[in-house]
Amino acid sequence: MKKAFLLAIAAAVVFPMISMADESAAQPEPQKVQKERKAPQGPTLFKFDANKDGVVTKDELPADNKFIEGMFNHTDADKDGKVTKEEEAARKAELQKRYEQRKANAGDRPRRPQPPKGPRPQGQRPQGPRPDGFRGPQGPRGPQQGPTLFKFDANKDGVVTKDELPKDNKFIEGMFNHTDADKDGKVTKEEEAARKAELQKRYEQRRANAGARPQRPMPPKGQRPQGQRPQGPRPDFKGPQGPRGPMTLFKFDVNKDGVVTKDELPKDNKFVEGMFDRTDADKDGKVTKEEEDAHKAELQKRYEQRKANGPKPGKPGKPGKKPAPEKK
Repeated sequence: MKKAFLLAIAAAVVFPMISMADESAAQPEPQKVQKERKAPQGPTLFKFDANKDGVVTKDELPADNKFIEGMFNHTDADKDGKVTKEEEAARKAELQKRYEQRKANAGDRPRRPQPPKGPRPQGQRPQGPRPDGFRGPQGPRGPQQGPTLFKFDANKDGVVTKDELPKDNKFIEGMFNHTDADKDGKVTKEEEAARKAELQKRYEQRRANAGARPQRPMPPKGQRPQGQRPQGPRPDFKGPQGPRGPMTLFKFDVNKDGVVTKDELPKDNKFVEGMFDRTDADKDGKVTKEEEDAHKAELQKRYEQRKANGPKPGKPGKPGKKPAPEKK
């Protein structure tokens, strides 16, 4: 009786489990739905379309962002101060066409000979020109010609005027003023060539003078500790204003009358203004050579005093916390 009872219980437990396994095997596994990835569309100006009217204007752009402004100007084909979705699509198609053209041209460009595969010494690169004479966008590679103003020659008439220069660029304006020899507001190719020749001459002169400049005595190789430099002045070294010494205010004496006033100082230079105020002993707004000599003598006296006293002792530290009593 007991055996029959146990067999009945086992049958009641096992048979439902077998039927459930059959049903689960019969049902197909749910397929994972993969989201279709979209190709990157690149930056778009329509994230700045605040009123969502399908047109982006300059008023909707972020302020003081030169990159976004340039992107807007390149995309605005009809220059009406608005960018539509058609203009943006045309601009992207043009950029894609340029990219594919460059990619196709890059395959024909000759390469330098590469070393065989394997470990290559760190930092070592293949030297020498590329085979078949590599030509860049302006011909074979040669010595650098330096910056030129004629990349701003908008009308390609061989003359650069101030109206063609980029606005608020002090470096380009200074370069234009130095190159414009006759000060007629125009720069010709002859003036630029003459300016480059003059700069080349100065460079060669400085390079020739640097070779004759006395150098500090250097210790033999391998005997100088890392980070240690030779001390002491260079033998017979003279700077542009004589031997090195303390700074003087009289290099700002424009009219060479032996007196420096605040009007002759450079503007917005707090260091020079503070130096002037400390040197002007009688506070009359002028600095004479006697006042400057007295101020230098005082500074020298303070320096010698500090040197004689040795290093200044540090301030005593704050008392620390008492250690906690040990638990018994």
